[in-house]
Amino acid sequence: MKIFLNVIGILLTLGAALVVLKSFLLWRGFLRGGILLFVLGFAFFAFGFAFRIFESSPNFDLIFFAAGAAFLLIGAKKVFSLNPSGLNK
Repeated sequence: MKIFLNVIGILLTLGAALVVLKSFLLWRGFLRGGILLFVLGFAFFAFGFAFRIFESSPNFDLIFFAAGAAFLLIGAKKVFSLNPSGLNK
């Protein structure tokens, strides 16, 4: 399970770096480009890793990992969409 979570973390980090780079290259801004959602996603992942390290309660960290993945996916959808809401109205 640890290897699986590490692989997912590495892939999400690389994907987020690609999304941040694409967002800044297109000058879509902080809120429109989905960068804020990525920041929230990484914050939830950080809380998940903190709960995993301190082992405060079993499987409680998975809630934060799931919320972080959801925010990261929503941010990726917003950044990689061809016509995001708020542009070209």
